[in-house]
Amino acid sequence: MAIYNGNGQDNQIIGSILADEIYGKNGNDILDGGDGNDLLDGGNDHDTLYGGQGQDTLNGGSGNDNLIGGTGDDVLIGGLGQDWATYTGGGAIVANLATGIVTGQGIDSLSGIENVMGSAFNDILQGNASANKLSGGDGDDRVIVSYGSDELNGGAGIDTLDFQLTSAVQVSLTQGTYYINTTNGGTATGFETVRGSNGHDLIIGDNLGNVLEGRAGNDTINGQGGNDVLIANGGNDVMTGGTGLDTFTVAAGNGNIVISDFTSGSDRIDLSHYFDQNGNSPVWSGTATQSGANTVLNLTGGGQSVSVTLNNVVVASLTANDFINGTAGLLPAPYIPSADIFLVTPHANIQHDVQTIHQFDDGLDLIDISPLGYVYDPSYNDYFSANWVNDWTQQGNDLVITFYNTSNTSYQGMQTLTLVIENAQIGQFDGSDFLF
Repeated sequence: MAIYNGNGQDNQIIGSILADEIYGKNGNDILDGGDGNDLLDGGNDHDTLYGGQGQDTLNGGSGNDNLIGGTGDDVLIGGLGQDWATYTGGGAIVANLATGIVTGQGIDSLSGIENVMGSAFNDILQGNASANKLSGGDGDDRVIVSYGSDELNGGAGIDTLDFQLTSAVQVSLTQGTYYINTTNGGTATGFETVRGSNGHDLIIGDNLGNVLEGRAGNDTINGQGGNDVLIANGGNDVMTGGTGLDTFTVAAGNGNIVISDFTSGSDRIDLSHYFDQNGNSPVWSGTATQSGANTVLNLTGGGQSVSVTLNNVVVASLTANDFINGTAGLLPAPYIPSADIFLVTPHANIQHDVQTIHQFDDGLDLIDISPLGYVYDPSYNDYFSANWVNDWTQQGNDLVITFYNTSNTSYQGMQTLTLVIENAQIGQFDGSDFLF
């Protein structure tokens, strides 16, 4: 074991392959443990500590420090100041500052850490009751909001701001702000998706394509610009798409829902929670009636009832193309489903690309992966590509297929293409869902 000490200046000290002890003391130090199970102590001032390989203990001391544990099960102690835990390894992390545990790149124990920088993968970050800074980095990240006055940044990718742990919220992606119970709040930038609380929420999107979900409670959801997906998930919700081609999803639960600006021929109503692609259901039935200037869709079944009011819409103007599932029993015209083909194309100048399919109708729609060069091999009765391999995982309600370009054998330089199919299960997919 070797012991290294700083000299009170701004030192850069790199350890050996053994178990080292490195003490920065005063100064803005950069300490790197290298291999082995190391102890790094930044001392005073603003330090950067790299654990490297092994099971390391990093103590920032006083000052605003940045702790990078590296591989292994590490202990990260922030000490005084506003300290960061940063993750640069080869996999997604799940970080929870409330419990002080981070998994995914080993199992790390955190204390005195206020802020987390996520990896280049699909991370889940959660703060604590203090004021935190949480940044997702690259990848499709989910940030679970707590009650501190936080600074939240989704980073690159399709990122989700999740209020499942809070009471009623007011959140605006346009302004980049949120408030819990109208007072306690913070900033939120770089997010494309918002999932509200179980209270009465106000959720406002921005000029990009957003996915905005109210969860339970009587919610007001406004998509603003872009082609948005607005989701009513129980309660008496009011949804306004704004400009763009919007999809209004009626997901679950009793409620009286109002869609304030539905435009036939451009917007769509998703009733696939209740009906299959042919508009049939063993439980639910529905009608569409004219009520003054508005159209009212009444859905009943399973001891529940849902009404959807389309403001200033004449029922006779609606067609099957205005719906994603559910027109049988609602409209007199027969429902004739049309298939969508989603093209998956790698981009040579994007090393870690993420592509998302928001609404895939299994058994109807198709995913075209022919640009990846997959061909049929009769000896294995399967499809293979000369340059790409794939890995399938289930992440919550979503199916995630990650394609790896094996033409570059360096792991750090390997190109990846991540395909996220929302609200899809691994078991429902086979070769018939793809075009090769």
